[in-house]
Amino acid sequence: MNPAGRPSPRHSPQAVRDAKFPPGEVAKFRTVTQDTLAKVQAGDQAGATARVKDLETAWDDDQATLQPLDDTAWTVLDAVRSTVS
Repeated sequence: MNPAGRPSPRHSPQAVRDAKFPPGEVAKFRTVTQDTLAKVQAGDQAGATARVKDLETAWDDDQATLQPLDDTAWTVLDAVRSTVS
C-alpha cells in the first residue's frame, strides 16, 4: 500500500493478469494505450495527450461497471493510470 492507502503500482502485474474484466473492455483500453504509445514514439505529443484524455474519460465512464467486478485490480490500475493523466 502507498501512503494514500491504495495498492502500489508495483502490484499491478498480478492485478492485471488476474483481473476479472470483460475481454472487450480490456481490448478497448489496450487499443487506446497502444495508440498513445505510437503517438509518443512518432513525436506527436498533442495526439498522445489527447489519447491519454480519451483513456481517462473511458476509464472513469466504466468505473461503475468495472470496479465491482474486481475492486483490487481496478484500484491498482486506476493508481497507475493516474500517474499518466
